[in-house]
Amino acid sequence: MISQQLFIHDFNYLRESSFFKSVTVASVDQILTQGFNVGWWELKTFHLYRAKVIIDEIHTYAPYTLGLIISTIQYLRENFQTEFFIMTATMPKQLQNLLVEALGGQENATIIPDRELLEEKGRNLFSVREKSCTVDSLKLEIENHLKQGKKVLLVVNTVDEAIRLYDAYKGFDRMCYHSRYIVKHRNEKEKLIEIFESEKEGEGFLLIATQVVEVSLDIDYDYLYTENAPIDAIIQRAGRVNRKRNSEKKTEVIVFWHRPVCQKIYEDKNSEFSVLEKTYHCLENIIEFNPRLSEQNLIELVEEVYQDQKIEEHPSYIEGLGAHEAILRKSCLYVKDYDDEKHILTREGLDSVSIIPYQFYELLKGTKPKEKIKYEVSINRRVYEAVKKNCKNNRNGLFIDKDGFEFIDVPYSFKKGLYFEPKDITKQNLDPLTVNL
Repeated sequence: MISQQLFIHDFNYLRESSFFKSVTVASVDQILTQGFNVGWWELKTFHLYRAKVIIDEIHTYAPYTLGLIISTIQYLRENFQTEFFIMTATMPKQLQNLLVEALGGQENATIIPDRELLEEKGRNLFSVREKSCTVDSLKLEIENHLKQGKKVLLVVNTVDEAIRLYDAYKGFDRMCYHSRYIVKHRNEKEKLIEIFESEKEGEGFLLIATQVVEVSLDIDYDYLYTENAPIDAIIQRAGRVNRKRNSEKKTEVIVFWHRPVCQKIYEDKNSEFSVLEKTYHCLENIIEFNPRLSEQNLIELVEEVYQDQKIEEHPSYIEGLGAHEAILRKSCLYVKDYDDEKHILTREGLDSVSIIPYQFYELLKGTKPKEKIKYEVSINRRVYEAVKKNCKNNRNGLFIDKDGFEFIDVPYSFKKGLYFEPKDITKQNLDPLTVNL
């Protein structure tokens, strides 16, 4: 998260801040931090008074963050008359019940299903490959689609795997898209991907991506090859295939078995519930009798996968639910900033550092902080500490400029983003999963 104290003397910030506009587009974290009394929380809270807030893709949040969101909704409704409109294509009944309660119960909350959409026939065929089938064994199949002029989306669950696959498809028109790009390049890539929608019609194109594709792109592809993931994530990925609902097109969603490292990403170590295995087997069962899944089928799948999971009993959810109140008990109340920001997290397990690849140092010398922000990329703190030891630039691999931005000599390119060689991971004795976060 970018420290906003950089702009404390920039009065244009107060005039141009998104929270002074009639319509604000922001991440959910911006609202959550106001409850922690950090990050210009007074301004945010003031502009949330009687505001109408839309939260999209509510299903994507982990239990801790979900607890914070529920707590925030209750707090803003009761104290500032804030109204909420919450959307998602995949909402389990348990989550729906929690949100209805947070919104004041059945008498205050209205559920609006898209009946027209639910009654439509399935737009894509679905298939599940056997567990022995790896992404590499699918390479020839994917290449044939590309040679036939099809647009193929290949989604895996880790950044390093996406980069590896990008290298594996040399000779094909392709792009890599994940979270380890500087802000500027990520925005540029999103624009290019949208341009390819019109300019590469009938040409083979491969987009290799991670989870970021689930909520950030409005694209329409012919085939999706996806590593197994929670059912709601797969549904979001599938939404990028035949998005225009052309009944004459042959489109397909192919799910292949996940790698062991994915269990660390998606599975809860404190629970016996395995969302990956449940998703895979539920998909297998329904596809055997009905491979063309409708929106109604997909919602039923979500219910089936999550029916044994009790969100409200999850320790992380309970922790998030009480986090805001815990800050208030520390005498912050409504007038005091919380002075321990480093311990404030809006996402469970999120412990990252924003850095700028050193190759941009000369370019950014003398520029304003707002320009430097465009060149930041977030990396896991453990990786940050380890990588510094091997850097070649000054101050033991780390250069901090007068505005507080940290420049580190890490391998970076527009094509691959920030990447690590396998030998670098081994040398620092890092878990490959940690490198991906």
